[in-house]
Amino acid sequence: MDAPDQTPDERAPIAARDRPTLAPKVARLAAFALTITSALPFACARTPPPSLPSSLFSAPAPNFEREAIDGRRVSSEELRGDVIVVEFFASYCAPCRRSLPALVKLAKRDPSLQVVAIGEDERRDLTIRMAAEYGLTMPVIHDVGNVLAARFRIDGLPSTYVLDGDGALRWVGGADHDAATLARVVAAVRDDRDR
Repeated sequence: MDAPDQTPDERAPIAARDRPTLAPKVARLAAFALTITSALPFACARTPPPSLPSSLFSAPAPNFEREAIDGRRVSSEELRGDVIVVEFFASYCAPCRRSLPALVKLAKRDPSLQVVAIGEDERRDLTIRMAAEYGLTMPVIHDVGNVLAARFRIDGLPSTYVLDGDGALRWVGGADHDAATLARVVAAVRDDRDR
């Protein structure tokens, strides 16, 4: 029961003057959550998405030497040293129309990256047309008879293979990756090399 000499403020279950204010605690909690969520992309930036399966993970990636559509020779041995991205594409492949711009964007942002695009069309002119349409400045090889596709054991298009500087297969991507994903994979492979 309330004492007769108490004011209404004093009779309140917890007087406002005695109640610990939650505002500073909520503000600290919100600041902590914001810090964690804003740092999360940077913490995960070097963590690549899962790779598609490949039987090549247990063996060195296939070596190749071919003539690109512009006449230069492309040798997997000469590409070694930095990360290598090998992209298989074809004109009839709808998802390739998304993966090729991602490849071009990555190659422009990272000039030290070794990139090779391999066209799987039956006709050379279709590979040439795709290279022109997407502004492919990296070496583009027309894979006559799909020999390189067989060596890399691709099972769909597009297929993206990321090799480390020694030519070992480190990651395989399909139709669902973008330039940011590919950049994360390349960064993770480089980080592994630098350890």
